[in-house]
Amino acid sequence: MDEQAVKTEAAMLKVSEETFIAEYLDTDIYLNADKHLGIKAGQFEMELKLSADESELLMRNRYSGISKLLKDKFESQWHKTAWRKDGGSIRFSLRLPDRPVVLKPDMVQEIMPGQVVSAYCSIPLSVQLAVCGSRLAEYPLTVLSKTWFGEPDEGVSGYSLKGQVLASMDKLSLSRIQAVCAIEIENHAAEMLRFERLCLRTEYMGLFRPEGDCIPATSKCRLIYAGRDRMSKISYLNPGGRTLSPPQLKQIQSLTFKSFKIV
Repeated sequence: MDEQAVKTEAAMLKVSEETFIAEYLDTDIYLNADKHLGIKAGQFEMELKLSADESELLMRNRYSGISKLLKDKFESQWHKTAWRKDGGSIRFSLRLPDRPVVLKPDMVQEIMPGQVVSAYCSIPLSVQLAVCGSRLAEYPLTVLSKTWFGEPDEGVSGYSLKGQVLASMDKLSLSRIQAVCAIEIENHAAEMLRFERLCLRTEYMGLFRPEGDCIPATSKCRLIYAGRDRMSKISYLNPGGRTLSPPQLKQIQSLTFKSFKIV
């Protein structure tokens, strides 16, 4: 470990976000009764340690910068799971949010009939914890607000993102606990597409590490607008690079969903 992971308070090993992303993802981590691990990435903080006889894994998680109401919902006291003393390990992996995400364009977006527009956004990531080879839990690295996209009787529950849909990737504020999403919007309708909110179905998107890039990328999203009262046709393309996590749901045919909040 580098100097950012420093042993303090007896056997407590504090791991910074930079070290966690660089050294602790997608690799087996072995613990013993003398090793108490403390991780911080984004708002997420987690402590893990073994019981004295190394038969149980003890853990708790906390979040910084959130209200007491959210702390009661997202944080946990010490809890435990069974541990395999001979060869037991933990593994962390990055994941996309478990629900669709809803964003606003940096200004009300107008797309003329027949026009194709490229746009970009960043999506905060979660981390999945596996213990002894079995998936145990998933934790958001940034606490997201829930929202509803669509009509009251016909819509989808998702997360509202603070980031915006931008015309240039250079305008994105990027970090290694977020993923870049490239979006292509085609207007196949006879009228102008003028929208104020956009819904991305992250459950159909994979997560990738592009060649030579430290910032993860999602599947490329292609949206075809067919008219105000019609569903959008959606397809997702592999951007290339190493797969960090596959889509939660497999796309077996063309997808059609409401994707735009029309002005």
